[in-house]
Amino acid sequence: MTEHPGIAAARANAQLAKARMLGTVDAIKSRLNPSTVAEDVADRVKERASAAMEQGVAVVQQQPRAVAAGAAGLLALLVTPKLIGALCRRRKQKKARAKVPATVASPQLSPPPSDRP
Repeated sequence: MTEHPGIAAARANAQLAKARMLGTVDAIKSRLNPSTVAEDVADRVKERASAAMEQGVAVVQQQPRAVAAGAAGLLALLVTPKLIGALCRRRKQKKARAKVPATVASPQLSPPPSDRP
């Protein structure tokens, strides 16, 4: 028995569609593989970091004074709270020492009793 030519063509088209679909499924599997996803993300991060670094270098070359002023301001924001805290603690300690009576702060030792009458 021979097949009708239309049925044979439909069967061939179905096999081609199946092959394309399996190829697409394999491609999706490889793209969604965790190691592949991690590599893609790492590559993107590296590209963006290098672009940001290049842009930063360009800004420093174009406006070094502005960058220096910004860095000094940032340093001041980081250091100033610690300095203010240290000064406040020192001030509180001085006030606390000033409030303590002298006899409590440094007690006077009485001379040892003598055995001589």
